[in-house]
Amino acid sequence: MMVWLWNILFLVITIGVLVTVHEFGHFWVARRLGVSVLTFSVGFGKALWSRRSADGVEYRIAAIPLGGYVKMLDEREGEVPAELLATAFNRQPVLTRIAVVVAGPLANFLFAIIAFAAMYMVGVRDLKPVLGEMTQDSIAMRAGLRAGMDVIAVADDTVQSWEDLTFALVKQVGNDEPVLFTVRYNGNIERHPLPAGALKLSGLEADIAGHIGLQVRERPWPAVITSLAEKGPAERAGIRVGDLISHWNDEPVSGFPALAEKITVAAGKTVTLRLLRDGVSVPVNLTVDDREGRGVLGIGSIPPAAPDDWLVLRQLGPIDASVAGWHKMIDTSALVLDGLGKLITGALSVQSLSGPVTIAQGAGATAAAGLDRFFWFLGLISVNLGLINLMPIPMLDGGHLLYFGVEAVRGRPLSERVQEWGLRIGLSLVGALMLIALFNDFARL
Repeated sequence: MMVWLWNILFLVITIGVLVTVHEFGHFWVARRLGVSVLTFSVGFGKALWSRRSADGVEYRIAAIPLGGYVKMLDEREGEVPAELLATAFNRQPVLTRIAVVVAGPLANFLFAIIAFAAMYMVGVRDLKPVLGEMTQDSIAMRAGLRAGMDVIAVADDTVQSWEDLTFALVKQVGNDEPVLFTVRYNGNIERHPLPAGALKLSGLEADIAGHIGLQVRERPWPAVITSLAEKGPAERAGIRVGDLISHWNDEPVSGFPALAEKITVAAGKTVTLRLLRDGVSVPVNLTVDDREGRGVLGIGSIPPAAPDDWLVLRQLGPIDASVAGWHKMIDTSALVLDGLGKLITGALSVQSLSGPVTIAQGAGATAAAGLDRFFWFLGLISVNLGLINLMPIPMLDGGHLLYFGVEAVRGRPLSERVQEWGLRIGLSLVGALMLIALFNDFARL
């Protein structure tokens, strides 16, 4: 319960910050170009707090924190006094309206640069891309990858950290061609291609490296249980936090990483565990859950901290961090656009879409991991928000830009009937995507 409260708290913080940034982009440009603004709202629905400024703008925080809006003076939404007609949004030149609409996504891209720059100024600490033990009979093992190999590149992308490795793998999702790993091992450079189609995922895989059998290098540590999934196989069998799993089917367990590997390949099997509890040996029989062909026991164990020589630290001054933040925003945008393109072509399943539950989990996990991780997450979601809003779907900013572009070419706006039908189609598309994302969220739980 505490984990979910933590996740919800940082979901609200994340969405609140990014929606405020997005709507402030619309608000700031509208005011600078002479458009009257009536309401600036963070959230939808009933106002929890509101205040009207001296210039007549109502600022409000509403009950549903999954969005927001800027309401401008507009004849299509009500009668406008004659003396204010010149400041109505619908009376503005088409270029002014385009500027106001595009300002929201642009504000998200600018914020992403700032968030990524802050991440680099705080200092990004990550594991070096040295491989741990492969999952038995996995794609990676069959490709010849082994524990101790230092990954230098994946395809054409240079790799300097485990995050770089994951990022490079994400770029290759849906690739029908072999994906080449370049590694350093025992002083030699080796090249190991993954088979064609190895990264054509169903979409529900949260750990892309784990999907192909790659494991991060870890120090062995005892299989002491520090967390239990509610109603998971372990909890149902009576396993408790603090138990040490010493044997698996009468085989000694050398540590938690070895135990995790056994669990992964035991999907649907009934096994006998031997626990040490307060110095007493306790046998337990249970059946390992089957999740998409991977075994799940519902246990966790906190690993020891990685030694400094296993880590890579990138910390930059303000100017270099700003440049790095710009490049990170561009790279992240390219990755998101590539994913959207693969969704449209079918190379990537719609099961890869995520909704508020996954975002809440990501917000909570990155906030717990440190300030640098949370800044990274804010930048990532801000880029996603900016790009999604630019999609040419009516009701999104991109849909309005599409209408304005047609108006600029035709010399007159589309009819209200056409715009109304476009809005209905847009609502249906966005609603369907949200339902798919929510379904995927709960399928991953």
